[in-house]
Amino acid sequence: MKLKQPRGRREFIGAALKTTGALAVVSSTSTLLSGCVPPESATAPSVAGTTHRTARSGHQADLSASEALAQMQQGHLSTESYIAALLDRAQSQQSLNALITLNDTGALDLARRIDAARSANKPLGALAGLALIINDNINTAGVPTSSGTPGLRDFTPTVSAPVLQTLLAKGAILIGKANMHELGLGVTSNNAAFGAVQNPYALNRIPGGASGGTAAALAARMAPVGLGTDATGSLRVPAALCGVAGLRPSVGNGGKERRYSTVGVAPVSHTRDTVGTMARSVADIVLIDSALSGDETTVQGLPATQIRLGVPRDYFWSGVDHEVATLCQNALDKLKSRGVTLVEADLPDIGTLTRSTSTSLTMFELYMDFPGYLWETGAPHSFWDVLAQVKSPDVQALLKSGKNVTRDQYLKALTVGRPNLVRAYADYFSAQNVQAIVFPTVPVTAPLIDPSYSGALSIDGTPQPGGSQAALNALTRNVDPGSCAGLPGLSLPVALSAAGMPVGLSIDGPAGSDRTLLSLGLTIESILGSIAPPQLAA
Repeated sequence: MKLKQPRGRREFIGAALKTTGALAVVSSTSTLLSGCVPPESATAPSVAGTTHRTARSGHQADLSASEALAQMQQGHLSTESYIAALLDRAQSQQSLNALITLNDTGALDLARRIDAARSANKPLGALAGLALIINDNINTAGVPTSSGTPGLRDFTPTVSAPVLQTLLAKGAILIGKANMHELGLGVTSNNAAFGAVQNPYALNRIPGGASGGTAAALAARMAPVGLGTDATGSLRVPAALCGVAGLRPSVGNGGKERRYSTVGVAPVSHTRDTVGTMARSVADIVLIDSALSGDETTVQGLPATQIRLGVPRDYFWSGVDHEVATLCQNALDKLKSRGVTLVEADLPDIGTLTRSTSTSLTMFELYMDFPGYLWETGAPHSFWDVLAQVKSPDVQALLKSGKNVTRDQYLKALTVGRPNLVRAYADYFSAQNVQAIVFPTVPVTAPLIDPSYSGALSIDGTPQPGGSQAALNALTRNVDPGSCAGLPGLSLPVALSAAGMPVGLSIDGPAGSDRTLLSLGLTIESILGSIAPPQLAA
């Protein structure tokens, strides 16, 4: 496939993937996909255009993960044809600047091998042929993992993160690695080093962040599912602003409640960090969650009459743009009309508890955790070398302020503030007898991309003061408390604004209630329906 030079810094390194072992899945002895594809000698010629290809390429890109897997398993769609359609889509939408690395040759090579294995009735993994996009802060063996920062531009891990390896072992195909907010420290994905990611619904607006490239790529139909990361709101904010669903799984206190491994993932805060799943449907999130967690518990939508959701108005519904609040309230009214019980009850002091904990916890642990990540993964750079090359002004300012967090402030946040926050949530869920709370994910629709990095943000037409740090706090205001408490959260697209921009509604549940939360999501999604996709230029 002929490649045009994409906008911004992007590497098309499919050949490197094939030879270095990043997607070294063609051998039956591979530790990644042992038994999922046949030995290299079983390679079949290209099958694009054969009788197995019954869907047109434009339609193939619109398939959900579940639909694509079913069509491939039933012989109605070749894996090569499917992957080729997605790669074509990725190339046609290069202007979004959603990807840093596109695995062109490697993905197609693996797709052909999967087709050959399927034709020969060889054993295949449950996700064989499923296309995947991941943040560029998730280690991929043999492939640069930059974390969106210049100092790690040439860092090539030798081992893939377990979360990625798990999906590859089940037959998933890595399409590409996504652009993101530099070092994961922001919610705009306006990256001064790799270029700003554009929102597929409006190219002059942000996709959110830090996992903005992954969300934009999924919305643009470059793949049906993706992995992002979330310490504060870096997965759910872009999911909401790009009109896709996003799951932040349970973290709890980092022990048995931590649902997904964070090994081999560039850290922000070990207390708060997690990998999460984004997709265009809750059913596809369930599919990936099952693979990553090993939790095979059946997930089905609950009857609406069995659902009780808390509505904490005082904090989560205040300071929200009027149109966003109205659209989210319309969604609640529709849920209520179908039998969902809405419990109007506030979470006392939730804002104070979060503010006393969040920044001190996050920034102190960044300086604690990132040097260890670089050492453990064999990066040829020191943390200070990486920091010296940070290019985005807002990230520079955040790192500077983070140096001022003292050990005493951190310990107080960790041992007093956070436990009090966890207790407040537990008491609320118990006292109100609700399965989750519900609130607007982000208080506004996607703001304009700001080349000056001034943090320009308006709510109901009123400019908000305070610069980039204040804008970060405002955009993560609603998702920060649950993140800080280690709770699972699910953002769902529920409407488009008058200007055609997505609006997200979130539900947060008790730690460890991920499958229940997904059941709630299935029901909510079935009641509210889906939103229209972005209108993409050819």
